Amino acid sequence: MIAPSQGTVRVHYTSKRPYVANVQVLTTTRILNETWLDHKTLPLMRFKKNSGMYVALVKASPVALNVVDGSWNITIYPGSYRLANGSMGRRIDVNVYRAHGAISDRITPHGLIGQSYHDPVQIEGNIDQYVPNTHGEYSTSAQGEGAIEGNIDDYEIKGTPFGTAFVFSRFGSLFPPRDVSKLSGKKLSRASKHMRGAAHSDN
Repeated sequence: MIAPSQGTVRVHYTSKRPYVANVQVLTTTRILNETWLDHKTLPLMRFKKNSGMYVALVKASPVALNVVDGSWNITIYPGSYRLANGSMGRRIDVNVYRAHGAISDRITPHGLIGQSYHDPVQIEGNIDQYVPNTHGEYSTSAQGEGAIEGNIDDYEIKGTPFGTAFVFSRFGSLFPPRDVSKLSGKKLSRASKHMRGAAHSDN
C-alpha cells in the first residue's frame, strides 16, 4: 500500500511464521524504515503522518495480521488444507472490507478482488458445478469469465512477491472504475462490501 508523504509500505507475512510480520517503508531507491512485528513484544505499527493507517498482529485462532489504511481493512489468517497424499499444505485466508475512504479515493482498485468494488451492480461470472463423478471426484475450470476484465492470465504478476505490474495494474495511478456494461456476466443486486479469499503459502 501507499502511505502519502512517507512512501510505499510492504508487509511480508506467512502461515509458516504467523506470529511475526516484516513491515518496510520504502521509496523507489531505498528502504526508509524496516520493523519486525511480534504478537507479544511489538504487535502494532502506526504511521504518524497517516493516522488512519496501521499494521497489527491481533489475537485470533491463534493470530491474524490486520492491515488498515483508511480505504481498506484487510485481515489475513494462517490456514491449512489437506493434499491428495494426505499431508497438510499451508495457505493464508484473506478477508477484505471496504471502508468509507474507498469510495472517495481517487485511485480506484483493480485486480481479481478490487475491480468490482465500485460496480453499481454485482456481476456473476462463470461458476463451477461441484458435481462428483462415479469416483467421487470433480474437476474445476471456471475462472470468473464474464465477471472480470480480460482473462485470468492478464492478472499474473511476475517477478518479485511485491510486484504490482499486470495488464490492468493501477498501483499509484488514476483511472476511472471499470465499465460493467462491457462484461458479459449476469447483473445482480449490489454485493456486500465484504469479500473473502485464500492463497497458497509456500513459506
